[in-house]
Amino acid sequence: MGDELISQRKYGKARKEYKKAIEVVRSEGEFPSAALYRVAAAYYFEGRYKGAARQLDKIAEEASDNGDIVTHAWALADAAWVLGQAGARIDVDRRLEKLRKLLRSPYLPDEVREEVTSKRLGDATTLE
Repeated sequence: MGDELISQRKYGKARKEYKKAIEVVRSEGEFPSAALYRVAAAYYFEGRYKGAARQLDKIAEEASDNGDIVTHAWALADAAWVLGQAGARIDVDRRLEKLRKLLRSPYLPDEVREEVTSKRLGDATTLE
């Protein structure tokens, strides 16, 4: 339902539907990363980049709390990218600092590290 609302550009209604899905997944004892990401996407498509970044920060924090290092890394990378779209360089740098530390983790699969670096950070950002 939420995806259909997004396609109709009804972003607020879509977020409400995704939040319902989040509660269902949480009630089952699971981490609702996909639905949380959809909320961030609704903000992004609406042009509310800082709202999207705040949602991605929440995802990163919750992923960390749940031991989901892959989602944690992607959420930080995506938050930095979205904030870059908003021209918020200081906020981008804060996310990148956290991401740099996480990318050094031996628990993060190499393929995820490489994919996050190439797809979200690219040549424009140095991680060294």
